[in-house]
Amino acid sequence: MSRPLRRLPLVEQTAAHLRDGFQNGRWSGLLPGVVPLAEELMVSKDIARAALKVLEGEGWIEEGGSGRRRKIVAKPIKAQPRRALRIGIMLYDPLEDDDGHGIRQMFGIRQSIEALGHTCVFGERCLAELKENLPRISNVVKAVDADAWIVLAASRAVLEWFVAQPFAVYAFGGRFHDLPVACSATRMAPALESAVNALVSHGHRRIVLLAPTFLRKPTPIPSIGRFITLLEEHGIAATDYHLPHFEDSAEGLEKCLDALFRITPPTALLVNQTTDCAAVFFFLARRGLQVPGDVSVVFLIEEPVFRRCLPTIDHFRAPIKEHITNIARWVKGVEVGRPNQRQVILDAEYIPGGTVGPAKK
Repeated sequence: MSRPLRRLPLVEQTAAHLRDGFQNGRWSGLLPGVVPLAEELMVSKDIARAALKVLEGEGWIEEGGSGRRRKIVAKPIKAQPRRALRIGIMLYDPLEDDDGHGIRQMFGIRQSIEALGHTCVFGERCLAELKENLPRISNVVKAVDADAWIVLAASRAVLEWFVAQPFAVYAFGGRFHDLPVACSATRMAPALESAVNALVSHGHRRIVLLAPTFLRKPTPIPSIGRFITLLEEHGIAATDYHLPHFEDSAEGLEKCLDALFRITPPTALLVNQTTDCAAVFFFLARRGLQVPGDVSVVFLIEEPVFRRCLPTIDHFRAPIKEHITNIARWVKGVEVGRPNQRQVILDAEYIPGGTVGPAKK
């Protein structure tokens, strides 16, 4: 059973308040007399006198003699200058190749870190460019000489390597499960469940999820696994048709879509990356397919451009601001030598729009 908090007597509270004032320089030299001090502290003269007696006994102040003000002996403690940190950021893809969602996210992270007085430094090359090769990653990290690292969408092996290093690490997404590392990630499964349920309620069964390779291999991430389970729960036998493999390129996506629409075209597409959104719409337009009349579409990200689209686009909303706040909190811990290992998993939200309709027979 926990012990109740002990409330300090008013004399001790007043003495503690005065100690803090001596240390931060609020009072220095000669202390005000008892009457003005009691008025300033909003306590009685007896409480003020008793608190001053306590501080005299502790050596904080000296009695000035009859009719004279007490002298403050304690010296203010100078605040230690904050150490500016270099926070390394290891991207998965080059920033110039990222989508608007990723760029906004990274801008927010960088802005929050710089607002704390620190510097962001990026690895010369990204994980995808390095093909997640550990010796090559090690060389990039050594060249940056950062105090701590934020790593985006890293594989298990890469995160294990970072965790083993002497600096603090923050995993933003990626395969961090069961690792002793601070992290922040968005759980897509709840939003995915809402989207799949909405599609099934409209009669859809040929539902295809277009996800990049790093989310599917070497094993699907939990949200991808949940997608397969959801289909099976609705009596849909999930196959590679529902989660196709394609090379992460314009040619790879085009080839995948061609194959999907050749014989048994999907009635619904779930698209995971912004870079694939326009490609999907162009493909459907070239085929003369209407959204949602012929094909329903849900994007698993959010883009400002969606707000100008009619009909409005069904999409997922990720808690970007909350992730940025958690990263800033972690940086503050690194600053004082106490980085936390808090793992924050937040749910994405399915935002219905006008791109989901009845399945075409």
